[in-house]
Amino acid sequence: MRKIAFKTLLLSVALGAPVLAATTAPTSKAKAPAKTSKAKPKATSTKKVVTPVKAKSKTAKPVTTSATKPVAKPVATKTAPVKAAVATQATGPLYQNDLQKLEAGKLPDEFLVLGGDFLVVKDADNTLIELPAEPIDAFGLLYGPTFKNEGSTASARFFGTKKGRRAPAFGVGLYGISGYKVRLSPAAGKLEILKDEMIKADVPFEWKSESWTRLRIQARPGENGQWKVQGRAWPDGEKEPETWQIEWTDSEAPPSGRASLIGAPYSGIPLRFDDLMADKVKP
Repeated sequence: MRKIAFKTLLLSVALGAPVLAATTAPTSKAKAPAKTSKAKPKATSTKKVVTPVKAKSKTAKPVTTSATKPVAKPVATKTAPVKAAVATQATGPLYQNDLQKLEAGKLPDEFLVLGGDFLVVKDADNTLIELPAEPIDAFGLLYGPTFKNEGSTASARFFGTKKGRRAPAFGVGLYGISGYKVRLSPAAGKLEILKDEMIKADVPFEWKSESWTRLRIQARPGENGQWKVQGRAWPDGEKEPETWQIEWTDSEAPPSGRASLIGAPYSGIPLRFDDLMADKVKP
């Protein structure tokens, strides 16, 4: 019995050996194609990445050369007109307006009206700014550039009419409505310097009704923080006086601001303004 059992065991072992070999063989064959399939896509993916990188590096050179060439040309051409504009501006005042280009009606935005119904009017071949006869009060507007801590001058011409004992008052100023003004008061027969609304100096002046009169004001810094204010008036068409007719010294600097026109139609007849100018004081 033992011999039969031993033979049977040997026979089963002998039969089991090829079975194990058959099962292990297919497993090893399945792993081999898996490795080859993974290796192939890795190789192809690296080749695809390399190709666009080389294409970008080749196009880098023409991009830099084309960008630098057109930039240099427009920079050189822009400098010439800038110099020409500066040279043209230096030949005249910073602001000068004969009003001829204005349209009749409301004042353009370059003027800041502080009170009064100022209008642009056409008179024959001339264009003027007019302050209506009513309401009878003092009014003003600002024009030109802003001046700050620097000497400046302004001028304009005025047309007014006397009626009985009543006469208009008008003037030109610097550094805003609260700054300096040179005002002509025909009813009092005076040429005056004002700071804000206060009369600081006055001299006699004979004014002619129904005619154009020119006024000029100048202010410049002096010693010890003082400012000298000067003014003059003369009939339009005559030569401007070489000397100042009125002067006053302020102990402190004025505020910054623009040139101004002031007017009061006390005679009940409209006032007219023309030929506005504002500039820095020439050294």
